[in-house]
Amino acid sequence: MAQAVGVALFLPAMLVRPPLSLLAGALALGMVGLLDDFASRGEPRGWAGHARALGQGRLTCGGVKALTGIAVALMLGTWRTAPLLALGPNLVNTIDTRPGRAILFYLLAAVPLIWIAPAGLVRAAPFAAAALGLLPLDLGERAMLGDVGANALGFALAYAWAAAPGLTPLLAAAAALAVITVGDRVSLGRVGTWGVPPRRSHLHPGE
Repeated sequence: MAQAVGVALFLPAMLVRPPLSLLAGALALGMVGLLDDFASRGEPRGWAGHARALGQGRLTCGGVKALTGIAVALMLGTWRTAPLLALGPNLVNTIDTRPGRAILFYLLAAVPLIWIAPAGLVRAAPFAAAALGLLPLDLGERAMLGDVGANALGFALAYAWAAAPGLTPLLAAAAALAVITVGDRVSLGRVGTWGVPPRRSHLHPGE
């Protein structure tokens, strides 16, 4: 099963025992991502589409994912970090349009934490190690993260950045919102390729 690589992200995390809040949040967002992977065919795309459906009294898989993300962020975050925790999963999911892109983005976005928030980087290290190990499978399209893996990585990345001091988490949330807004209007699969061809549709039915 293609999404097995996304589920595999949790294995080293469970062995290393990161903070319970990180593991709980990643699991919650990963599970609703799994629902989205298997039950979202034919549903509207993007924030606007899910919001319209909710206004019509229809709860889509994307709506469930958004509401879960908000609930998790409010339970595990503060006024300063909750916006980032809510937006992180959707950010990485939006970027995951080509093989390896979500994992590469996660790894690159974690680099500044070496100086900004080393404690946050250490907490999310199990997910970073798992992502690095799974990168060859994703790049080779032998498997893919799916929403389950992209959501978990996004939450782990947001959790790590939330450990930064001052207003950094709020600024990171603003940047995430900007990227997601662009992705909602223009397919990020067409905005630069990073030298990687698009996914084959049978491995990424959401494209």
